[in-house]
Amino acid sequence: MLCRARAGAGKYALSALKDVGSSSDTLVAWATTCPCGPLLSKMRWMSLRASEAVKTWVSKQDPALFKPSQSETGRLHSPRLSRRNQSLRIKAAIKNGEISLEPTVMPVPTRFKGHKRERDQPVRQALIERKMQEMPKLIAEFKEARATARAKRRADARFK
Repeated sequence: MLCRARAGAGKYALSALKDVGSSSDTLVAWATTCPCGPLLSKMRWMSLRASEAVKTWVSKQDPALFKPSQSETGRLHSPRLSRRNQSLRIKAAIKNGEISLEPTVMPVPTRFKGHKRERDQPVRQALIERKMQEMPKLIAEFKEARATARAKRRADARFK
């Protein structure tokens, strides 16, 4: 049985988890956004089921809780615990120390692709800098060419 309480900005915090399989009505209570707290908060995206430690722990539990079963008539029955409750059960076992996870090695993040204009910006800035250094010479050449063209036009207009 899972009780939930509203917490913060629309996020649910786990308030209590009743142990379904045991005869005692012991409650494990904690209030964090991730049921395993700091233990798994950085690797929430990883699958806990793939871990060998979790697989061995699940194999020691009651198979009816975690695996689908087939009755004598041949009808398939779903597990007694839903996938969500199975995950909560596994996380509670990790938090209580029943399952000790092997250390995880985080992969080196790949280079962020970004936008093409951002990737090309250093080359473009170098090109702009080089062209700006050539600019006074180009301006002088342009002014000289314009002055000679103007002088030629004025000379042609004067003798018509």
